[in-house]
Amino acid sequence: MVEMKKMMMVMPGHISCKELDEKLDDYLEGQLSLWDQFRFKLHFFICKACKAYAAGYAKTVGLIKGSTGNENAQDTDVPEDLIQGILAKSAEEPEA
Repeated sequence: MVEMKKMMMVMPGHISCKELDEKLDDYLEGQLSLWDQFRFKLHFFICKACKAYAAGYAKTVGLIKGSTGNENAQDTDVPEDLIQGILAKSAEEPEA
């Protein structure tokens, strides 16, 4: 898998882990082009760490939306340390 990740980094149009992190909200909200959605899915296939991070992030956003009743969770002031704590905990838990 390490070789695949190295290959991905030299592929034209690849998405880096950093770029994925920066555009994750847009991806989860379905605001990316089909090309960018494909790039995300390819990255998730190759990079299991980003796949787990995105799953934890999506779960956190869902929890925030559910607990606040606010469909636009980005407008909700949530302490960054709380978000990071939830993400860290969800990364430790095996997927069901």
